[in-house]
Amino acid sequence: MKKLLAAGLCLILATGCGWRDKAEEAAPLRNYTRRDLGEVSALVYEGREYIPFCVVSKADRGVLLGYVDGDRDEQVHAYLDLPPEQWIVSSLTMDAGATLMKERSVTDIPEGLTAEYPQI
Repeated sequence: MKKLLAAGLCLILATGCGWRDKAEEAAPLRNYTRRDLGEVSALVYEGREYIPFCVVSKADRGVLLGYVDGDRDEQVHAYLDLPPEQWIVSSLTMDAGATLMKERSVTDIPEGLTAEYPQI
């Protein structure tokens, strides 16, 4: 009886986790477009232009927001707990690093972050 109960509990937990993953995948993903700015490229979504700010760890990526120009290998994620209207992370699936990008009009820089790219 205990084995049956334990197996049932594992099945419920496994199904519940799978359900959450599918729910996240079902959320509409955004399509960011690339805009060449000369030295760097910006990402654009709904009139907001995100410019490169600094390199971050992929571990700092939050929820998947979308892709760049429909390419599933170039992902855009939220950055930690910062609002994605202001900060996003761009990364390629095959690279180890990721680029933190800020919306062009953002002037309030979180403590500990320093610009590594020209702020045009």
